[in-house]
Amino acid sequence: MQANAEHRGELTPVEYRGGVYIKRDDLYTAGSGGIVNGSKLRQCMYLVQKARKEGAKGIISGASVLSPQLAISAWAATVAGLPSIQIIGGTSAHTAVRHPSVAIAAMLGSKFYLNRIGYNPNLQHRVKEIHKQLPQWYPLEYGISVDHSKTHSLEVEAFHRIGAEQVRNIPPKVQTILLPFGSGNTTASVLYGLVLYPPPALR
Repeated sequence: MQANAEHRGELTPVEYRGGVYIKRDDLYTAGSGGIVNGSKLRQCMYLVQKARKEGAKGIISGASVLSPQLAISAWAATVAGLPSIQIIGGTSAHTAVRHPSVAIAAMLGSKFYLNRIGYNPNLQHRVKEIHKQLPQWYPLEYGISVDHSKTHSLEVEAFHRIGAEQVRNIPPKVQTILLPFGSGNTTASVLYGLVLYPPPALR
């Protein structure tokens, strides 16, 4: 199954610095002028635009005030012409906006719901509660992902294919790859890409 051509996009460059090749996926900005960036943004753009085509009236997202998900989802919603609701917790409106991701989402017009407790399970529970009230809105999974337990395998493949394509310009001489690991979604996409486009020298 081919990745959506609209999101396959140009390959972000690989730069050689101090004996190490660095994949500059941070240079992907989806037209934001650098306000938001990175592989998570690419996959969020895909999910939000897919949701809009399927009739979504808005985006609901819940994340820590420190998480880039707030800004990324707000930008993706803005590009898609959709409103967005951001659930944050353990803070106040006055102090939350001091965090860059919150400030960007606010600048982009997101509506904020303040949750008394800021732990992620509580935030995601609130996302589900609001989604029940707004069933036509798209609830963005935490970590910018798809629900792998409920999503059809072809949809999971299409999601990971978006990031997998970026493996295509890894230099052929590369033997070892180092990956930062958070939610694991980007890593899963990269590993899928290495299956599709394996560098010949990779160990």
